Amino acid sequence: MGNICRSPMAEAVFQNMVNQAGLGDQISSDSAGTGGWHAGEPAHRGTLSVLKRNNVPYDGRARQYTGADVDDFDYVLAMDTENLSHLKRSTEGRAEVKLFLDYARQAGTVQR
Repeated sequence: MGNICRSPMAEAVFQNMVNQAGLGDQISSDSAGTGGWHAGEPAHRGTLSVLKRNNVPYDGRARQYTGADVDDFDYVLAMDTENLSHLKRSTEGRAEVKLFLDYARQAGTVQR
């Protein structure tokens, strides 16, 4: 929602995997929140701590999703069904709007 926890972590992990596969010049990712109340802020300190412990670089700042995102990206992935509903109601464009876990090999609760 505010783009400081789940989506920046997903963005960082995905982009790290893309870069490690040598595809960084072909595939890019970004994250955005459906709400703008954290716009311009860094990711949550807990998110940054987990990324750092796992050697995953990230230096992005929170931003709010805009309608242009569906034309700038091939996929727009929502982190939960509430955000998915919001995105589907508020956008039309070329991007596929799906739930993030639709692409997970095993969906479930992440253990801490």
